[in-house]
Amino acid sequence: MAALPSQDKPGGAAGRGRVPACRTGGAGGTDDPARTGAGAARRSTGPALPGLDPGRAPVGAQQPQVTIVARFGDDAPVARWLDVELEQPAFAQRVRALFDAHRHKTISTLRADGSPRISGIETQFEDGELVFGSMSKARKGADLRRDPRFAVHSATVDPIEGAEAAWPGEAKIAGRAILQAAPEDGADGERFRADIVEVVHTHLNKAASLLVVEWWTPSRGLRRIERE
Repeated sequence: MAALPSQDKPGGAAGRGRVPACRTGGAGGTDDPARTGAGAARRSTGPALPGLDPGRAPVGAQQPQVTIVARFGDDAPVARWLDVELEQPAFAQRVRALFDAHRHKTISTLRADGSPRISGIETQFEDGELVFGSMSKARKGADLRRDPRFAVHSATVDPIEGAEAAWPGEAKIAGRAILQAAPEDGADGERFRADIVEVVHTHLNKAASLLVVEWWTPSRGLRRIERE
């Protein structure tokens, strides 16, 4: 399967979902006056779960705003990755660094009977979106076409003994996978983009004495708790 051109180092385990390049298109959406704060919201006029990408209007460069583009299964608002970067740039930078540090991540999808499935995956941040792919006939792709809810986990490393405070932590992104247009040039595989429901960064405090959990959602922004 053809991989999306990337600055990442080449390679990758066979059978993992790489991100095929594809054509996207379409536009639509209606204004949602219910959301206030960082900017006016918009909901997709696309099909119900699952469905093809109905497209989005671009975020204005001079007036950055969080753009709500669809609704998740539990009626939670969802957002683009760019929205996280605009609203919480430092937090988004830490999360992205964890995802970019290693090529292979782990994705959780739902089987037909509702039980969870864990699969290897490769993800990329591209044009303000989190995108990922699935090999043709892969079970995770079938899961996402049937039920687009997912959670993806960054690769993790153990803290170094004696230097626990330097541990970068781990990151998770959950949301709704939107199947995009067919790959270009007959490339094998499918391409999805993420409508994001939640972004999480788990790490240690400066003294390495407490576990810190920071999480961002479109409706409530960034929150933080510390645990012993």
